[in-house]
Amino acid sequence: MSTAELIDLDRADALDPAVVGRKAATLARLRGAGLPVPDGLVLSVGLCRRWQRDPAVLATIADRLPGPWAVRSSGLDEDGPTRAAAGTLATVLDVDGIDALVEAVAAVIASADPARVAVLVQPLLAPDQAGVAFTVDPLTGDRDVVRIAATTGRGDAVTDGRTPGTDLTVRPGGAVEGDLGVLAPGPARDVAALARQAELLLGGPQDVEWARCGGVVHLLQSRPVTVVPVPPAMPEGYGWEKDVAHYPEPVTPFGWSVFETAEEHAIAATFPQVGLLMARFEQQLVGGQVYTRPVLVVGPADPGPSPSDPPPAAVLGALARIHPALRRRTAAARRALADDLPHRWLTRWPSEWRPRLRRSAAALRAEDPADLADEALAAHLDRGLALQLEAADIHFKLMIPYALDLHALHRFLDGRLGWTVGQTFRLMAGHSPASTAGERTLAPVRDRIAALPGSAAALAATPEDPVGAIRTLDDDTATALEDWLETHGGDCVNYDPGRPVLAEQPRMVTHLLLGNPTPLDGAAATARTAEADARAALPAGDVDDFDRLLAAARRVYPVREENTRWTDAVPGGLLRRALVAAGDRLAARGAIADPADASYLTVEEVRMTLRGAGDTDLVAAALRRRGEEAWARANPGPTTIGAPSGPPPDLSRLPAALRAVNEPVLWMVGLEYPGALAGAEPTGEVLLRGVPASPGVVEAPVRVVRGHADLGRLQPGEVLVCGVTTPAWATMFGLAGAIVADGGGVLSHAAIAAREHGLPAVLGTGTATIDLTDGQVVRVDGTSGTVSPIG
Repeated sequence: MSTAELIDLDRADALDPAVVGRKAATLARLRGAGLPVPDGLVLSVGLCRRWQRDPAVLATIADRLPGPWAVRSSGLDEDGPTRAAAGTLATVLDVDGIDALVEAVAAVIASADPARVAVLVQPLLAPDQAGVAFTVDPLTGDRDVVRIAATTGRGDAVTDGRTPGTDLTVRPGGAVEGDLGVLAPGPARDVAALARQAELLLGGPQDVEWARCGGVVHLLQSRPVTVVPVPPAMPEGYGWEKDVAHYPEPVTPFGWSVFETAEEHAIAATFPQVGLLMARFEQQLVGGQVYTRPVLVVGPADPGPSPSDPPPAAVLGALARIHPALRRRTAAARRALADDLPHRWLTRWPSEWRPRLRRSAAALRAEDPADLADEALAAHLDRGLALQLEAADIHFKLMIPYALDLHALHRFLDGRLGWTVGQTFRLMAGHSPASTAGERTLAPVRDRIAALPGSAAALAATPEDPVGAIRTLDDDTATALEDWLETHGGDCVNYDPGRPVLAEQPRMVTHLLLGNPTPLDGAAATARTAEADARAALPAGDVDDFDRLLAAARRVYPVREENTRWTDAVPGGLLRRALVAAGDRLAARGAIADPADASYLTVEEVRMTLRGAGDTDLVAAALRRRGEEAWARANPGPTTIGAPSGPPPDLSRLPAALRAVNEPVLWMVGLEYPGALAGAEPTGEVLLRGVPASPGVVEAPVRVVRGHADLGRLQPGEVLVCGVTTPAWATMFGLAGAIVADGGGVLSHAAIAAREHGLPAVLGTGTATIDLTDGQVVRVDGTSGTVSPIG
């Protein structure tokens, strides 16, 4: 290979992003303008395309630049004007010696598209302080401050998120505010001045990496701040509550546009048929946060600034007999119970609905969206949305028998034995096979891979291509892994087809394959013990009733997670396939700045644009919505807007049929959305109190996970701490030792999956992701609902 394609940052062609990539071209421009950018050599894009691990080329670098080195990517698609893509490609530090340099260059090229990346090599600095600086406040969007994160020594712990660094702001006139423990005011002003120089030269807000050595601030990288926080519009009126039971991370506009439509359709089709008092849910997306408020059949939609308590039982009962809308719901409840409509729906699931959803999903999966012409792709999206609408209707119908039968069992055990809901649901452990299907079917594939000599090394060497790594060892095993990914890797995560699925995250797949999951053998024993406890405590005359109610509950219990997969994860995953194809197409035409921006469009915007009928500025729309999400991530909205919801209504005086339907549903909703826990404040040695959702005790280090993509950081046996989980996360539960979450209750998906995996779980803590930190060792007691410090 020619050393002519080793390009010094001071050469004229170092200014050409097509030759050296955007990162290196930006540094060359700033260095040429006199800013303190360290010297560097670039393996050009052309050289990287033909890279053959040639040590002779790198020996030239060693002659010209003293080691050790920092080796960084410089992609053609990195650090652009509308997408920075920070952290998506590899950086290797502490590279010393030619052999290590060869490996580092190979690793950087392997982390990218080899046809679209250059590699930048620079001397590794030994700074006194380092970090990042933003010329626009990433939390508020304020353009008048430079916000700095600083740490002692090298700054990679800040840039890769392992530490936040100390937080400072420099305001106009040089006023320095914040934590001055690492960086004094004078050096902070020097960092801010350098960042402002880069902003002026590059023409927009910048995210600057810096290092201070011997009093000199060096500029290591400058990328555009493409997403400036924008405050989203908050819901108007009162009675809004943030949904903290379903969404572990912000919802994309695409995902929201799909399931808001589907839920409205399903609720309108189901609730009146069984006489539920809920007319609809009003919902609003606020920077990815979902706010909802229920609207009853009677009463105002907006409860006002001081909503009154629900009417007394006698008043509500009287209204049910005279109010036309409530009379219609009462008649519907009577018909539904007389015809046993909820259980007729339940029998349609295995015999009719599930097979039909499978057939429809298979038909969509048989089409490759990338091969379809624009109109055909739009029609494919139409069919995907129609499947989602049908699936949502089925999902809400199946929730009714689920609530009726589980409520009947718990009411019996509470009345006879005084059992808590936690005790009752121990009887359900091991009876939701869909919760562990991903892990159970992956286990034999993982065993086959582990039996292949050299498999662990192959996976570790190319974690971005686990199928390819295994195919070098055994074609049949690689095909088995491909089949598993086809079945489970395409399921929608977080109920949101706007987010990448597991199959799009190969490093997470590799992490799963190299992990040592917890054996799935404890749940059934928990249920057997609970059943024996109940039988031993019940009078002989109650055992037959217990057997009948338990059988009914265990019949319906597994349908919850199974139907969630077929009515949400599978249809959503198919919409995801179509969205990815549409995003690639729209980005290639310049309709959006980046394929991933398709997630920040609505489904209607995508369909209309494919049909040539859209008139929205999609680039501006996606950028604004990204800014709203950035604001919401940095400034989470309040839990409630207006006064929080009051106590649930007393249904005891309703007509019998109306009460028989609404009581179980209200009970179920209360268990999924537990709200604030009475006496939840920590006391003594207890850090957190929450819902005891799955029994058992584990002592282990914490791993805070803020979204599905972060699950790859979870190490075997750690306590998974998160906002809430969704069914799609269950595949990773085998690596966890316990679950602790801000939201969720004993009937949430997190609780069900935890019980199936035999993991202690404490949910509904409200603040776990704030109060706990990575590496902190805690004792999770899923029986008492407490989290305590160890050591």
